[in-house]
Amino acid sequence: MRNILSKWHEAVRSNPVELLIALICYVINVLLFEKVLKLGESLYYYFPMLMIIAYTLNRFADKKQIRWIYYGCLLLIIPLLWLRKPESEEFFLCVTIGVLTGTYLASGWQKDNTSFMDSVLQLLRSLLYAFVLSAISYALLASVYFSIQYIFEIWKSGDSRFFHYAGYAVSMVIFPSLFIYFHYDKSDKIIANKLTDILLNYVLSPVLLIYTVILYLYFIKIAFVWSLPKGGVAAIVLAFSIGLFFLKGCVLLVNKCPYKWFYDKASFIVFPAYIMFWIAIIYRINQYGFTEERVYLLIAGLVISLTAILFLAKRTGRYLYVMLLAILLFGVVTYIPGIRALDIERISQSNRPQVEVAPPATYLDVQLLEPVSLQGYRSLNKIFQYETSDAMYFNYEDNHLDLYSEKGVMLYRFNLDSLLTVQMKKAGLTQSDTIPKSRYSALLKIQLKSALLILGDLSLRHDSVYKISNITPEFYLKK
Repeated sequence: MRNILSKWHEAVRSNPVELLIALICYVINVLLFEKVLKLGESLYYYFPMLMIIAYTLNRFADKKQIRWIYYGCLLLIIPLLWLRKPESEEFFLCVTIGVLTGTYLASGWQKDNTSFMDSVLQLLRSLLYAFVLSAISYALLASVYFSIQYIFEIWKSGDSRFFHYAGYAVSMVIFPSLFIYFHYDKSDKIIANKLTDILLNYVLSPVLLIYTVILYLYFIKIAFVWSLPKGGVAAIVLAFSIGLFFLKGCVLLVNKCPYKWFYDKASFIVFPAYIMFWIAIIYRINQYGFTEERVYLLIAGLVISLTAILFLAKRTGRYLYVMLLAILLFGVVTYIPGIRALDIERISQSNRPQVEVAPPATYLDVQLLEPVSLQGYRSLNKIFQYETSDAMYFNYEDNHLDLYSEKGVMLYRFNLDSLLTVQMKKAGLTQSDTIPKSRYSALLKIQLKSALLILGDLSLRHDSVYKISNITPEFYLKK
């Protein structure tokens, strides 16, 4: 415990600005909840970006010029109080956090792939540890709160306040503090052990190899059938490529890998997949134009394609170069006006030919408006909507209407399209006519060979032609 407290104290002393930002932003969010402040509703959105900027600058805080910029990060909270969320907030948040995290990783300028991947895995490990302990902390806080509420029968109306205070405390104070603690000791390298060897050699690599075989079988099928790849193939290839090159870097950190030959040929293995990727994405863009999602998918495809090219040679196959490339390309389509993903979408969609929109469908509920003569009929049976042992019933599904007797024997099966055509013709109408109320009775009376079927409800949908959207037989008159 003494060692933990000592390390915690050192981590706090080494990251004062990050912890101050966390505490100030938490207090502002509490004041917002209590309606003491009216500014800063978007502060929680920009909080992770501000933390990553401060953490990156802290890496060089020993330099006199950078130290003042590092401490000046606190002042960024002030303009953020007035700043609104961007137009495409989800993409902006994800890309910005990715770009800033990539900048932090690239700032170490580690050209050696082993060192770079070790930094990446250290970062992921610290984030995982912090997330797990933060989740446990939140669960414990909730447990204590609801236990007190239940035992002492107090705080009955304070759930929203608790969830707000606890949720923001965990996400804005506890999680960043735990991450700083776990990530403080950069000398704590990722070392090869039995767990990492088993995970990479007997779980992840075999699964990736099987996935490669599946993709190649799909490519062979496309070649034989001579068809275009499915639109979802682009996302599948993207995920496959990221996994392949990420595990290629992880291989450097294990004692022995029997699949090293597979990762050494990674650039050649993914080329057929990239052909499918570019065919799929170019086809979709040519057919439907650019959208924001397709712009980012295109940039991601460009990054992974250039990654494969870089790793063809040992001199250029550096994860640092890949990271710089991703930061540059994603930054261009996110922050530069006129060529942002949203701007490209607007230009592309505005230039697409206007498709003639079909008129909206209309609906008509046909009801029986006049009495039905029973003359000439010996019996009248009520028809039920459910199966019964002593009465007639019907079943309506798959564009068919089935009529059953009291003994469960099917008497008639009607195709609804054909039935409506016959009834419209009998009423002296065509599919393009407006149906007057005087013709309702003819539509609802279905003349059979020795009986008359009377409908209780007939709902029609009309766009270019009439279609039955609902039908309910009511009575069966037998001669």
